[in-house]
Amino acid sequence: MRPQYCGGFREVMSAFYIAKDQINKSLITEYAKLCPVAVQKRLGWMLEKLGIEDINKLILIPKSHTMDKLDIAAPRRGKYNPVWMVLENY
Repeated sequence: MRPQYCGGFREVMSAFYIAKDQINKSLITEYAKLCPVAVQKRLGWMLEKLGIEDINKLILIPKSHTMDKLDIAAPRRGKYNPVWMVLENY
C-alpha cells in the first residue's frame, strides 16, 4: 500500500519475483481483500505478470470506472490494461 517505504514499485515487483515460488495464493488473496481497490488491482496485475495461475479468479476487484497507475510516483503515461484497469507506467 505504501511503496515509498520499501523502495518504490520496482523494488516491490523485484521482491515478489524473488519470492514467487513461495507465495501462498489463498493467504495473499485474503490480505488483498483488506486493501483498497487500487492496491488489489496492482497486486493482481503483478501476480499475473509473475505467472501465478488463476489469480484473476482469486482476486476479484469490484467494478471500478477508475484507472489506477501501477507506479504512483511515475508519470501518467503508458499502456492501459483493461483486465486489471491499471495504467502500466512502471
